[in-house]
Amino acid sequence: MDNEIFEKEEFLFKKESVNYTFEKSLDFFFKQSLKSEYRQQVHSLDLLSDIMLGSNAYSLISGLGFSINEASCELSNSLNLIFEGYYRYGYLALRNCLELVLISNYFLKLQPDNTLDNIENIKEWWEKDKLNRKYIQWLDSINSTPYFSTMLKELNKLEYFELFDKNFKFLERLKILYGELSDIIHIKGKSKSSSVYEGKCAHNSTRNNIFIEERFLEYWNIRKRVVNCCIILTLLQFPIGLVGFDIEKKFGLNGPVGFLEYCDSELLRMAFSKEELAYIDEITKDDGWLIGAKEFVTSRPDITEDEYMQQWEEWKKAFNINGGT
Repeated sequence: MDNEIFEKEEFLFKKESVNYTFEKSLDFFFKQSLKSEYRQQVHSLDLLSDIMLGSNAYSLISGLGFSINEASCELSNSLNLIFEGYYRYGYLALRNCLELVLISNYFLKLQPDNTLDNIENIKEWWEKDKLNRKYIQWLDSINSTPYFSTMLKELNKLEYFELFDKNFKFLERLKILYGELSDIIHIKGKSKSSSVYEGKCAHNSTRNNIFIEERFLEYWNIRKRVVNCCIILTLLQFPIGLVGFDIEKKFGLNGPVGFLEYCDSELLRMAFSKEELAYIDEITKDDGWLIGAKEFVTSRPDITEDEYMQQWEEWKKAFNINGGT
């Protein structure tokens, strides 16, 4: 009985150390004014999801939203783990986020594009192509996750991806980042160990979680690199995200999926350096799909106030806003 009480007290003390570490981390987070960056990172992944779902008809019926939504969850999990002092496991969730965005882009690269331009053609293709749906086989946990190198090799076949990589060595950037994350996760020697990353060593017999400012800042810098790489690799396949539109002015509340407001597009463009941005704008300026998308939006008349209010009434009913009235 005494041993049982001692064991419970030990775990309760552990819980207290986690709670204390969380409070210290949260205080530091706000003192460093990281809240705005955090919100931008979360919103950026939401925008990537919209772009993917709106840019490829296959994604709307294949459940491809799963992997990009999981990426968003892992990004949030990562920071929660860091707040509690589980630094190495925070990096694990961060690598999961990068992998899941890569997986989303990889499987979309393998699937048909928007030549399937109406719902009947999509349904017919969907039924005929059941055996070849590699994403579904992965989604159903039948196929293994493709190797990191396999996915990069396939994505590098994309025109803009290949051109961008030749000029800015983007593949090398991804590989270095993935390697850094893996070294910490797999404890590549003493410098990547729990004793260094979490302050847990032989003379700290309780192995309690503690706040380490250096580790938090190191994590935050790598987190920014992960989010930026997720944005860049997605926009190299779907450059529609580089372009901003007056969506609300033209469509009201019912804008087309994957088309971004100017402010959202500008947020994603921040992932590129000035030199990179100038280059990607130059190589995409004659893109027929982008030109057509711009004409599609700009040629529309502005939505009227009456049309906007009608949409709002429909939204209230659909989403039970204010009781649907």
